[in-house]
Amino acid sequence: MSFNIQEMLEKAKVMQQEVENMKAQAKKIVVTGESGAGMVSVKMNGGNQVLAVTISPEVIDNNDVTMLQDLLVAAFNNAQKAVQDQMQAEVAKLSSKLPNIPGLNF
Repeated sequence: MSFNIQEMLEKAKVMQQEVENMKAQAKKIVVTGESGAGMVSVKMNGGNQVLAVTISPEVIDNNDVTMLQDLLVAAFNNAQKAVQDQMQAEVAKLSSKLPNIPGLNF
């Protein structure tokens, strides 16, 4: 098995460009995290920017603010987890294109 450093450098350049493209595409990913059976939802993009929060009127109770707070936290966490899952899937696709260099595990 021969090791071609020039070929590896070319692949590294291509990978660097693909990483930059992936970062740009991340902001186009939009996910929704929900809680309370959809009564609270948070829409977030791949850059972890919150785009929208929707709260069903049924969960607005002046006597139970804690419940609404808990639902909001859960919805935000669910949205962030969805972003992480999608980003990991994208990184996995990208890493499958890396050259197989003995001793390095990507």
